[in-house]
Amino acid sequence: QVVLTRTDRGRRIREMVHRDVLTGVLNHATLMAELEHACAYAGRHGEPLCFLMLDLDHFKRINDTWGHLVGDQVLMHVARVFKAGVRGSDLLGRYGGEEFAIILRKCPPAKGREVAEKLRQMLRESPMKVEGSPEIAVQVSIGVACFPGSGQTATDVATAADLALYRAKSGGRDRVEMA
Repeated sequence: QVVLTRTDRGRRIREMVHRDVLTGVLNHATLMAELEHACAYAGRHGEPLCFLMLDLDHFKRINDTWGHLVGDQVLMHVARVFKAGVRGSDLLGRYGGEEFAIILRKCPPAKGREVAEKLRQMLRESPMKVEGSPEIAVQVSIGVACFPGSGQTATDVATAADLALYRAKSGGRDRVEMA
């Protein structure tokens, strides 16, 4: 029993170190370490990968209108929607605040864009239900970068995805832009 208790405690501590406490997806540090590993692996094996940066549109309005507790519920809802829309081998993480990111291994650019569009549409069609209140519509802007086309390092790829996300935001939001 002592061994089982310690094993369970160790597992919970590892989860706390690598997971975002609110959403249960990978935290920023773990996600970026995984991106480095994924880029190195893809480079060695000549495989493509895509990195998606996703930012919720007008999230501040949700917090200002409904409060931060509902904002937290929206973030958990969004994480569930995104998780349902990707393969089990894909890595979903919370990049920070209302930003998420996804590593799509063995994924060429056209497929990366397709996945991004699917996620954008899934979220658009899945408003957050709040008991006793109207549904909260949530939209997302997405920047997609690919390895090796967007850069040779994880930092290059993340920077390219961030710039593409910025273009999606400045181009009208609720859209996907490729790096």
